[in-house]
Amino acid sequence: TLAKHEVPIPIALRLFLPDTWIKDPGRLQRAGVPKTFWVERSKPEIALAELQRVMQAGVSFGAVVTDAGYGISAPFRQALSALGLTWAVGTVRIQKVYPADVQMITPPPSRGRSRTRQIPDQEAVSAEAMLAKVSWRRVTWRRGTKGPLRARFAAV
Repeated sequence: TLAKHEVPIPIALRLFLPDTWIKDPGRLQRAGVPKTFWVERSKPEIALAELQRVMQAGVSFGAVVTDAGYGISAPFRQALSALGLTWAVGTVRIQKVYPADVQMITPPPSRGRSRTRQIPDQEAVSAEAMLAKVSWRRVTWRRGTKGPLRARFAAV
């Protein structure tokens, strides 16, 4: 769904098939699912394929915004960044996060083979712990069919 101002417009729908369907070819055939869709794909994988298809078609949009069902997928978030997209995703309270000023450093020497990958200079904490320290603000962004759409937000 793409949105401008207050008007969301669905531009594509793709079928998500759970494992129980993928592992039952007879069921897929009876339901008329095309064979090209008889492959296990997660919702984030489907969303990324659709985003790439929309981008290749020349459709312009501002940012990708998703709920935590997509936000918990590190490969999804990394792919959004690799595509050069601006994004904001929901997360779960136990998600490990780093402060905005985290730096990647060379690890200190240790016994055995030396590490070749850099490590964060700070420990990750749960999103809940990090957001407990910041002020929250109630935001109303538009009126929906059941009243104002609003929620509490915090930014770090």
